[in-house]
Amino acid sequence: MKISNIIFLLLSILLTSSINGQVSKVTVEKVGDKWTMFRNGEPYFVKGVGGSTELDKAVEIGANSIRTWGLDQLGEGLLDEAHEMGLSVMVGLWVGQERQGFDYNDTVAVRQQFERFERAVKKYKDHPAVLLWGVGNENDLFYSNIKVWDAIQDIAAMIHEVDPNHPTSTVTAGLDSAEVKL
Repeated sequence: MKISNIIFLLLSILLTSSINGQVSKVTVEKVGDKWTMFRNGEPYFVKGVGGSTELDKAVEIGANSIRTWGLDQLGEGLLDEAHEMGLSVMVGLWVGQERQGFDYNDTVAVRQQFERFERAVKKYKDHPAVLLWGVGNENDLFYSNIKVWDAIQDIAAMIHEVDPNHPTSTVTAGLDSAEVKL
């Protein structure tokens, strides 16, 4: 292979990877009396579906975003596939649930969960499909240990430190006034 062909090939790879690998910057800002999400400086209105399969159908019905519940849904290439299809992803971090046996008094388990999420955030934070991080899913159902909220807050704070380009959210099954005050 000629040196000019090798140089052309390397330049093509570098240019393609830099175009496709741009980190999306997502902010939530107050505009007038409303809060608006911005993605790469443009207002972004989520038209989303939950799940990690049949992305083509999501696009067909007009979705621009998908939501996952846990890291296991990312699998090999979900973020790449979503990005190629023009979809952004709310990356779900499945926070242990008391009703499924997670004990928030077990400091070792809480620390291991935190560290697992920290590794994942570092791994995926620069992917252009990432829209935001969903910390937990319905952890407010059938629980008694309020330390779950400390753990969720600690995870969110870590994400803000490690990944300043994407906001965090948590998903609740409802809104209890006592939880709002926590």
